[in-house]
Amino acid sequence: MALGWVAEPTLVASASSSWVGRISHTRHRPRFSARRPSSDTACTLDDSVQDKPESMSRASVVRLVSSTLLIGSAACGGLAAPASALDPQRDRRTAVPPPRPLLLPVVKLRAATAKVLDLLEEPSGWEEARSLLRSPPLSNPDFAKILDRYSDSNWEKHILGDLYRNQGLASIKALDEVMSFALQQQEDGVKVSQEDVDDVRDSGRALAASLDDFLALAPPEDLRLVKDLVADPARQ
Repeated sequence: MALGWVAEPTLVASASSSWVGRISHTRHRPRFSARRPSSDTACTLDDSVQDKPESMSRASVVRLVSSTLLIGSAACGGLAAPASALDPQRDRRTAVPPPRPLLLPVVKLRAATAKVLDLLEEPSGWEEARSLLRSPPLSNPDFAKILDRYSDSNWEKHILGDLYRNQGLASIKALDEVMSFALQQQEDGVKVSQEDVDDVRDSGRALAASLDDFLALAPPEDLRLVKDLVADPARQ
């Protein structure tokens, strides 16, 4: 059997639809401030997030708000801590990998995301990309259910799985809103700016990165086998 590509956590995902079989080595790590929250605020975000220039496009504001909520959630909830650190006495033998069939929908979800990335390259494809985001498997709650079925069966890594799920949901919301704003501008006779194009592409890459990080939690052998299966529809 031919061995497929093993997913690694990534920050920038390829825009090509031939996602199965490639890898990026740039790792994705959420950033948040290490400062302790003050008595009158629930969580203190990084100054680089708080101090933004006043002159920003609506599309940029959408991305900033979405990123701020995501970073705040991670900082306040402490989601990045491995499950094993929360209960070091748990018998390691009980941390068995989730059933392999539960990984198949996740890999198909990542393949669907690759198609969306292709459509994001040009504004002419944004209408179709938005339609895909609002349809299964990328629509919420379908997206969340697919990831939850796998991470809920993975006791040792489910906390990180929840974090990457939330990142993906935030990216889908931001991408939908940025595209909707730009498409409405087009209808009103306003030309799409390069800034809006960059915002749309960045949101798409963030979505792909969250799924790559999630898939990196799976056993490498399981991931290789499932990716081979997705690459050859005749075997499904």
